[in-house]
Amino acid sequence: MDPVKVNDPETDEYKAIVSKAIKECNEQWQFHDFRIVSGPTHVNLVFDLVVPFDEKKTKQEIEQEIMSHINVSKEVYLVITIDYPFA
Repeated sequence: MDPVKVNDPETDEYKAIVSKAIKECNEQWQFHDFRIVSGPTHVNLVFDLVVPFDEKKTKQEIEQEIMSHINVSKEVYLVITIDYPFA
């Protein structure tokens, strides 16, 4: 696992973008352990997403919905681990 960078402008910028996108998708979704892996052709946004236990969307549907709210110039890939709280 890549370490979480603190006080890094690029990480902070992407974290704000993801936070806004998630909030636009579903107010109940929350994320944590956010980190980026940036390369010359793209950036991976890696995080854990907490969704309600009764969430009906698949991981692929959730990723597509979040991506539809992310508008950046660099190619972006989401690497999401879905966390379901206990019922």
